[in-house]
Amino acid sequence: MFHDILVAVDGSATAERALTEAIDLAQAYRAHLTIVYVVPPPPTPSIGAPIDAERLKRDVEQEGDEILTSAVERVPDDVSVASRTRHGHPSGEILRQLEEEGHDLVVLGSRGRGRARANLLGSVAREVHYGTRVAMLVIHPDEGDA
Repeated sequence: MFHDILVAVDGSATAERALTEAIDLAQAYRAHLTIVYVVPPPPTPSIGAPIDAERLKRDVEQEGDEILTSAVERVPDDVSVASRTRHGHPSGEILRQLEEEGHDLVVLGSRGRGRARANLLGSVAREVHYGTRVAMLVIHPDEGDA
């Protein structure tokens, strides 16, 4: 049924659970798995704030590399896997990845912010849902997820 699965990771508990589900589906369907990490744009510094923007960028890149490497290492040898690092707003980059590589399923973790907070802060899963026609599996937080 699915041939090319995309899963987004960000180090959160729900993203870890999404990766587990994506691996299981890739094994069951003998599908290719692509794991993506999106490096978000740097925050806009406040005037006069002592922020080393280059160091912050390097730290975020390094953290993303570690998350992506750890995710790939979890994939069993019998699953074909690729990894991608993208830069920009997560929902937009996930949508571009879906379009560019033709995945037929996207698996995402949701932070479970609720409607009001998601409207204020944004929801990657919601934005991807409204921006694609690809099948989606959204993993919601467990009670123990921080």
